[in-house]
Amino acid sequence: MTTRTSTKVSSVPVTPEALLQLKITLQGLRPAIWRRVAVPANATFAGLHGVIQGAMGWENYHLHSFSQDQREIAGRRRLYEVFDQVRAKLEYLYDFGDSQLHRAALEKVLPADPEDRQPRVLAGEHACPPKDCGGVWGYVELLEILDDSTHPEYDERLAWVGGAWDPEQFDLKEANARLPRLRLPKS
Repeated sequence: MTTRTSTKVSSVPVTPEALLQLKITLQGLRPAIWRRVAVPANATFAGLHGVIQGAMGWENYHLHSFSQDQREIAGRRRLYEVFDQVRAKLEYLYDFGDSQLHRAALEKVLPADPEDRQPRVLAGEHACPPKDCGGVWGYVELLEILDDSTHPEYDERLAWVGGAWDPEQFDLKEANARLPRLRLPKS
């Protein structure tokens, strides 16, 4: 007789009152650019869009979409309707021209905190690519140019990103300051 054991990843169920710990990773870059956020499960995908914008450092100038298994997710849907189990994943595409593709994965379900129902950034690594840099390929090219002060485009590109921009820097306090306050339904 074979005995099956189940691996329980999270003992907290996904409910509208829970907080979801999501890891948002910009696809196609090494080292990875990512953010870990806690978001109320009853937030909408329109709200999650604002959270990702603030957490990543995007400026909300471009169109976006959410999809799971190649099916688009409407902005008014609630997160708990899609992130219904740990390890659930979806894609977030920002800027259809530059195609900044992100993967959002539910890492764990956190217990509800009635005192703090707003999103927050928990961790992250590396600066977000500058806006309109040409997607992943343009960003890699930008980094190569900025790494070579003899490159003919070095001065122009350095001026474009601002002399103080550092691709390695991630500021948790700044990321949290950029987050929107979400209007959430009463539980």
